[in-house]
Amino acid sequence: MTPDISPDGTQVVFRSWRKEEGIWSVSASGGEAKLLAPEGYRPRFSPDGKWISFVAVGEDKTAHIFTIPANGGVAERLDYGTEEAGCSVWSPDGAEIVFNARGASGEFDFWRAKARGTRGAAARPLGIPAALRAQNLPGIYSDADCPQDWVDSRLLFVTRQRETTSLFQVSLGSLGRLGQIRMVPSAPGAEGVRAIRDHRGQMSILFAIKRSQTNIWGTNLTGSAPLEQLTHDGSLTSGAKGTWPALSSDGNVLAFITERAGSPDICVKDLRNASEQLLSAAPFVQSPLILDRNGSHVVFVREEGSGTSVILRNVAEKTERVLTKDCPVLHDWSRDGEFLLCADGSNLFEFQISKPGERLPLLHLLRGPMWARFSPDGRWVSFVTEAGQGDLTTGFIAPLDGSNRKIQIWQESYGLSLHWAPNGDAIYYWSMRDGFRCLYAQALDAKTKVPQGDPVAVLHRHGSQRYPWSGGTLAVGSGRMVITLKDELASVWKADLPN
Repeated sequence: MTPDISPDGTQVVFRSWRKEEGIWSVSASGGEAKLLAPEGYRPRFSPDGKWISFVAVGEDKTAHIFTIPANGGVAERLDYGTEEAGCSVWSPDGAEIVFNARGASGEFDFWRAKARGTRGAAARPLGIPAALRAQNLPGIYSDADCPQDWVDSRLLFVTRQRETTSLFQVSLGSLGRLGQIRMVPSAPGAEGVRAIRDHRGQMSILFAIKRSQTNIWGTNLTGSAPLEQLTHDGSLTSGAKGTWPALSSDGNVLAFITERAGSPDICVKDLRNASEQLLSAAPFVQSPLILDRNGSHVVFVREEGSGTSVILRNVAEKTERVLTKDCPVLHDWSRDGEFLLCADGSNLFEFQISKPGERLPLLHLLRGPMWARFSPDGRWVSFVTEAGQGDLTTGFIAPLDGSNRKIQIWQESYGLSLHWAPNGDAIYYWSMRDGFRCLYAQALDAKTKVPQGDPVAVLHRHGSQRYPWSGGTLAVGSGRMVITLKDELASVWKADLPN
């Protein structure tokens, strides 16, 4: 939400992902919120509380720095000559702003601009990357490397390396000259840094240290049962490109890719007795996992040389065999164990395991499928493709009767995937139709698969914890579904700021 509070403590501004996304203002004592800047984010009050700086995407489709009166009005752009701006801080007198952005050279830097009345004047680069390189310090490589605060003549900023941040301070001269950059050793991993001065004049900083944890959770098919945590694995990741769980058709066995031992492996967990085993399978980290009815076998993809192979693994016997090397993108494995669902470009085909080398064409699509799955009876497929309009994706179901007929289920801006109910009479999917990523079920006619009525919310996720960040994941079995959810955690610290 990146909230900020006005200097007099009466107003709070924040970014909201409600239906009208953008920067909102609300009284610090509560009340009705007011939309100030549609689509804006990372708001920051000026020192006098009369203005707010923020980031928003401009007409050129890249992020820029703007200011707007604190009570609303016309926004003014400040960052001329730059693109991909990330965050901003005000000078102590409110006359200038420092922000990070990419310049014409393609390099990220911190830039200095007048806070008002720029009239298109180009912002001035501070030369922070060159100064960091000269001192062999971590550089600025993205919009995540942000200025944090500007106090007296000192600029506080962070740079990110891998999963942590380092905090630095540098003096800013009136003519734009930089002093020596110094690391603040008491704040490793710091984010959201603010400088404060006590009654004795001693400077301190307040900052947050964030961490996150992702796990797989389970509930029943109606979402009425309390969420049950099924994993305790620090290597799992969230989102559509993160950890995808697999569930046996009977709902008793869970499988997922883990890197707890340092390299990708498959963990199989019996949900009846909580026993786990690692298969030493060396899967491709982005491989889908598909379990059979009782979880005794798993299909996955392994990289071998310059290509990939689809592997069938016997879990109990720890034996395996290569099913094919002719499945460019694996999507699913049929309930009867006879067919693989594969994609080659925009073509969906099935590979018959008992007749290796034979491709059976299923559907020719305008765009390649992002996700595709067999229906439980193997007579239909669900699939998701790009809609050709930005990040918009469309989910369909289609009969495998040669008609190439398609039924649209839903459109979503990001992270859409369709999952069949165990008896094929409904489709589950994540959607942000109410402003949050929640799980819905669309009922289908048992024979025609035509959608029946409106989708029903199965699981609302309106909080920041146990949330399907960056796209939801899901697997469905008899009486149970499993989902990957992420917790965002943080602790707040205070430390002295060295001179």
